[in-house]
Amino acid sequence: MTGAARPHLVAVLAFDGVQLLDVTGPAEVFTTSNGHGGRYDVRIVSVTGQDVRTCGGIRLGADGSLGSLPERLGTLLVPGRRDWWRAVDDATLTSGVRDLGGRSRRVASVCA
Repeated sequence: MTGAARPHLVAVLAFDGVQLLDVTGPAEVFTTSNGHGGRYDVRIVSVTGQDVRTCGGIRLGADGSLGSLPERLGTLLVPGRRDWWRAVDDATLTSGVRDLGGRSRRVASVCA
């Protein structure tokens, strides 16, 4: 990009059992702000890059895997899950959150 700052990368982590609104609500806020002068690149990512199923059974597409993200992120957003203890027990998921958290300027959660 010549002369323009790069957009702030927001990675929203999706995983099986995630609450749909906790993923789509923040994504909608960031992308809507782009129409009002914001500069956000919002990506929904899953551990493997595959689609996930929300707690309500809705299939949610992913833009890529955790490994598809650049080395540095602006914001990592970790959504919630009703049965949060299952997410905490998922070693692959928690390892991915730790890795991305260390590479992110800021980390936030929604209902977690």
